[in-house]
Amino acid sequence: SPPLWQSTTPPPPPSHNPDDADPRIYRCYEEMKLYFDIAPLIRAMHPVDIHLPHECFHFFDRTYLDSQWSVRCQGESSYFEWWEGLDYKDVLAYYKDYKRQMQLLALNHPRFTQENPTHFIMKDPQVHSYFLGALIETFPDANIVEVHRHPGDSLHSYLLLESTVADLFYEPYDRRAYGARMFETFRKRRRVMDAHREEKLGKDSDQYVDVTYKEFLKDPIATVRNLYKHFGYTYTQEFEENMKIYIEKNKNYKLGDYRHLLSWEPYGLSREMVEEELKD
Repeated sequence: SPPLWQSTTPPPPPSHNPDDADPRIYRCYEEMKLYFDIAPLIRAMHPVDIHLPHECFHFFDRTYLDSQWSVRCQGESSYFEWWEGLDYKDVLAYYKDYKRQMQLLALNHPRFTQENPTHFIMKDPQVHSYFLGALIETFPDANIVEVHRHPGDSLHSYLLLESTVADLFYEPYDRRAYGARMFETFRKRRRVMDAHREEKLGKDSDQYVDVTYKEFLKDPIATVRNLYKHFGYTYTQEFEENMKIYIEKNKNYKLGDYRHLLSWEPYGLSREMVEEELKD
């Protein structure tokens, strides 16, 4: 999957020559350094390396579908109304643009050849879940993995990260209204995602695999190994060793260490309320 510095500015296509110094690398480094200097807690909660893959919302940045705009537009309910009211053909157009950027990054890439085909692994839980139908229509052979987490933990994690980001853009804002909006978005996304999955693939499609967050944390290597086997992807010992190195290097990044930093109360929510409303 493309590293962060390529995702933020796809064109022109990278040379894929390690000896070439692409100016976008330094620019991305400077931007992220400034970002984390201002809000070091974000880096602790959400580790980022410009040379490693990141969430693919950057590909939607230029069409304003990027889920981060919901944070930047914190005070503008009209943005959410626009986002949720998008016509399906417009969403397909945005996904067509998303696909073009991926094709651009794959251009001349040594791992994307007819003799040695490979795949991208992309992640944007906000956009892809809400517009799953457009994702599947744009990439009909895509394989999808949905990680299921306890709704209270999931919403709490999301609020903690996004509210920390929102604090960079806004003076004190209406946190109760923000909490209510995020809560309703979570409920609506679940319904929309299930409907699109049923419509486009059917509940028992081999293209769609459900994984629990607990089983992934318990044994991430085995989880990935099983997924690669299920989808028929090439799995090597070198790949497994690289995963082990990454896990060891990042073992101290655990969201649970930061849960005490966010109280439900300012957002007009409680864990009990979330569990009751989202128990299905």
